Amino acid sequence: MATLTETPPSDTNTQRRMIRLRPTQELGERFPAMHLVRSSWFARGLARVLLLMMILLLAASIFLPWQQSIRGEGQVTARLPQLRRQAVESPAKGIIASLKPDLREGAFVEEGEIIMEIKPFAEDAERLVQEAVGAIQAKLAQYRVIYENHRLQVESARMQGQQAIASAEAEVRSANNSFDKATRDVDEQLAAYNQSKLERERSEGLVPDVVSEVEYNKLKNKELSELAKLEGNMAAAKKTFNELDAKERDLERKRNEVNQKILQEQNYVDKSLTDVNNTQKELNEVLTKQGEFNRLKVPSPSRGRIQAIRGQVGTNSVKEGDLLFEVVPETEDLAVEMTVRGVDAPLIHVGDTVRLQFEGWPAIQFVGWPSVAVGTFPGEVIAINPTDSGKGIFKIVVGPSQTRNTEETSTIMPNVTDDKWPDSRYLRQGVRANGWVILKTVPLGYEIWRQLNGFPISISDSEPTQDKGAKEPKAPKIK
Repeated sequence: MATLTETPPSDTNTQRRMIRLRPTQELGERFPAMHLVRSSWFARGLARVLLLMMILLLAASIFLPWQQSIRGEGQVTARLPQLRRQAVESPAKGIIASLKPDLREGAFVEEGEIIMEIKPFAEDAERLVQEAVGAIQAKLAQYRVIYENHRLQVESARMQGQQAIASAEAEVRSANNSFDKATRDVDEQLAAYNQSKLERERSEGLVPDVVSEVEYNKLKNKELSELAKLEGNMAAAKKTFNELDAKERDLERKRNEVNQKILQEQNYVDKSLTDVNNTQKELNEVLTKQGEFNRLKVPSPSRGRIQAIRGQVGTNSVKEGDLLFEVVPETEDLAVEMTVRGVDAPLIHVGDTVRLQFEGWPAIQFVGWPSVAVGTFPGEVIAINPTDSGKGIFKIVVGPSQTRNTEETSTIMPNVTDDKWPDSRYLRQGVRANGWVILKTVPLGYEIWRQLNGFPISISDSEPTQDKGAKEPKAPKIK
């Protein structure tokens, strides 16, 4: 019977640890399978070296540069609103009468080309409206002729009246001159009569001593003669006065007649003008209805492709405002409308570089290293909405990059200076897109630390800051 030699506990533990770490001959005899799959010392050394290198690589990666970015989602659209998808609605109620020959969704149409024609519900409504337009136009032409005739009659009455008044005024002036002359004759004859009377009265007391009877009779006859002349002049003056009064009354009568005639003709003009205006209003109403019939021929609002055609010929009725079809304008001026969170919106500025990945376009995107991205396209922010959508989401518009070959762009993405967006044949409006707004470059360790602590993204180096020493300008004084 063999005697067992006791070994210290520390030596026993060491041997067991060594047995666990390497397959010895004794262990191979006890466990042949483990001895067969044992690793070589070279493999174990290489594993230790690789593990050490991995640890050093992870430590060194903390200092690698990391490109911060803001992610957004959106879709491709036209930059100009008038070049985006246009929905054409029915201008009136009726039945779809005809469509453009060989019209199908995706067909190309020109601007102004008639796409659809709508027929009103009432039979022969268009013909009746056209007949009404012709009848009203004829009536309007007749009323205009009547109006023009009355207007000419007013002018003629005014001219004839002016001539008659001018003639009467000339007669009044002539009668007035005759009356003035008769008045002067009366005054002169009155002076002569008074002189002869005075001479007779002076010689009346001198008869027969100084003045003979014959001379006195001569003076007396002269006085009677002058008196007779005076009475004749006074009668003539009275006659001319009566003639002047008659001429003045005739002038006033003619003026009243002329004014009355002009007023009467003016009333006819006003009445005919009222008829013209009422008929024109009636014509405008009928022309409006005719215009509605003209608008039943619905044209294409722009040059592009048709989609979403609604209704069949002769079977579908439409009312005003119903969707008839949609047109997608043909344009190469495309942009991407992206939405970003409200917490990220203040960090975005117009002109910031954006990296885009379009749906359906194969791409490999490395968020932190955009320079090694494949299948993505460059862009830049061209507009930022000043308000949110009501839910704290802001919209930005990204267009093709206009800052190519600049130092900043070539530094961030050196292999994308010649990238262009896909052709419009492949990049259609409505295609979804993912975008990353490129911000500041930071160490990867800082980015991991920021993400773990929930800190916001660093502000870009181009962010304008206010100088603490600068003073705000004072407002001007108002005197």
